[in-house]
Amino acid sequence: MIDMQKFVDALMAAGRQQRSLYHLTLGEAIKRLTEIDPSMPFVVDGEGSPGPVDSYRGYYSDLAFRPSGDLATVGAALANLQAASGATFEGYKGGDFVMKDHTPLWVSSWGECSDRAVMDLRVIEGRCVLETRIVE
Repeated sequence: MIDMQKFVDALMAAGRQQRSLYHLTLGEAIKRLTEIDPSMPFVVDGEGSPGPVDSYRGYYSDLAFRPSGDLATVGAALANLQAASGATFEGYKGGDFVMKDHTPLWVSSWGECSDRAVMDLRVIEGRCVLETRIVE
């Protein structure tokens, strides 16, 4: 007999692995942010700042920055991501999901499925910019 939970977990892991091939991942973001001045402003595509992270509504096993009106810094974002690494988050409709190095990143408000994938981060004109793209 098939253990349905193991089957579903395997399907979710395969999807997460596929997304991690083109998304910026939690582990890669942490690694790259440690190399940037922690006092540098941290923005999303030049507009607004990323706030706290939550399980992403589109894929509960992924992580999403909530948009924020407050100015963020690289140091605050790094601390936020380091705290999320290895932590368990509850999905929007339940379930527990451990965020790991290969976890893909998104930008989305809590409870929304924005399809706004984090593709890269770069230092541009004195700011660290999360570059996003709509991925449906």
